[in-house]
Amino acid sequence: LITPSALTSHKPLRRYVENHHTLKKHDIMKQRSDSWYGWVTLAGLILVARCQDPTKTPTLVLDPTVTDSDITRSVAGKPGLGDYTVWWNDDVSACSRCGLLVSLPGSFGTPQASTWRQYCALQQGFHVIGLSYSNTEAVLTLCGGASAEESECQVLARREAILGEDLSDVVDIPFADSIVNRLHKLLVYLGANYASGGWGRY
Repeated sequence: LITPSALTSHKPLRRYVENHHTLKKHDIMKQRSDSWYGWVTLAGLILVARCQDPTKTPTLVLDPTVTDSDITRSVAGKPGLGDYTVWWNDDVSACSRCGLLVSLPGSFGTPQASTWRQYCALQQGFHVIGLSYSNTEAVLTLCGGASAEESECQVLARREAILGEDLSDVVDIPFADSIVNRLHKLLVYLGANYASGGWGRY
């Protein structure tokens, strides 16, 4: 008969029980984790299915140069940039969050290529802007990889894209094309021309 006291006094048995308990706990946690990931995946698939409605189009698709003539809309022979996409509900009183979500496409992408994600955010009660910006080059490629030195290169290149300040040696982005200026000029334009959308709050 192995009593609890025998387990605590007998070192080999105690180690076995402790290790066995740890393994069982690990297995239980793994099962719970796998189950959690399964539910998250299922919820994600349902959300994507609900959002990918080809009949849903932005409230407004806007040429960036309308807001600022110095902004670049396209670069010959290069993908990226493009028009802005803007989503909102005119019934601001029904807005559940009324926060602003700004969607930035990745390298070479355009706001029009990810409208389903923007529509998802609209469904969650956000005003949404798909903002084009200077993304005609992949920063990772320009910087050559992901070493410590090259990571600093990426940080400076992305800061220049955001702020329009001369910070990087691998990109040349004027202030007019910075994310900050693009977003500011667009919000001013929307506030002046689509006041019913509540854009003045931003």
